[in-house]
Amino acid sequence: MQFVACRGMTALTCNAAGNNYDYTDCEIECDPTAGCKLPPPPTECDPLAPFDPPVPLTGFATAGDEGTVQLSQDELTIYMGASFGTSDSDLWGASRTSRDATFSTPTRLVGVNSTSTDTNPTVTADGMTLIFASTRTGSMGFDLYVATRSSTLANFGSPALMANVNSSVDDYQPFLTADGAELWFASPRYPSQMADIWSAPRAGAGFGQPVRVPEVSSTAVDYWPVLSADRLTIYVSSNATGGATKGGFEIYRAHRANVTDRFPTPTLVAELNTNVDDIAAWISPDNCRLYISHGPPAQLDIMVATRRP
Repeated sequence: MQFVACRGMTALTCNAAGNNYDYTDCEIECDPTAGCKLPPPPTECDPLAPFDPPVPLTGFATAGDEGTVQLSQDELTIYMGASFGTSDSDLWGASRTSRDATFSTPTRLVGVNSTSTDTNPTVTADGMTLIFASTRTGSMGFDLYVATRSSTLANFGSPALMANVNSSVDDYQPFLTADGAELWFASPRYPSQMADIWSAPRAGAGFGQPVRVPEVSSTAVDYWPVLSADRLTIYVSSNATGGATKGGFEIYRAHRANVTDRFPTPTLVAELNTNVDDIAAWISPDNCRLYISHGPPAQLDIMVATRRP
């Protein structure tokens, strides 16, 4: 059995000797006795299918506070804002060689931490830009900062306060969409004075003015927006009360047909919620694995919930 990479040909043949010919832009599996066939399509999960029970992410269920995490698109690098027993949160990173391997021991990201609270990291799909929340300005509460680097093997440069997106109140929990088109975050800015979900569109090298997203913002505290890679599904974590809720922050989800549509009202993801805080942190590009922060306040552990294609 052989595989070939295609180079734009519009016809396909396997000759009697099993030699390979090229076909459109897919890989072809060739067998001299059975002919040629297209490989199966990529495996993705239904974004509305139920998850299996969450399990701890090895190495991230400690006595410290692992906070919330985000991962690289291949799930081999993890970024987090964590205290690990210290009074202030710092930005940390760890890596692994495969999705089934254990992450390395987390280390502080070089050059981006301060003596204040630094947390909620999110990274562009190419790994070159880091955005996070920090209290380093002092009087402004949490603000969003950005740092860049020239290579994924290099350290991030000195952070700068983001233009356009910060307000006079807290701005935190940023989430960059996989395509880099939007920056989502939480903020208690006017008019609600409660933490709501906000979104800012890409504008050149930065982002435009944020707008409140009312359909995923309730009268309660709404935190941690997480979007699927195709931007059709959003997860938010809220302390909204209701007959189906169990307590603490709970995970809600909304799904839309097109990125130009508004999201419907989010509904509770019942199988993921417990009587402590449950916070959606990051969803894999295939919609199959949701990384979750779970536990009482200041003692969050990282869990992974999986669903099957």
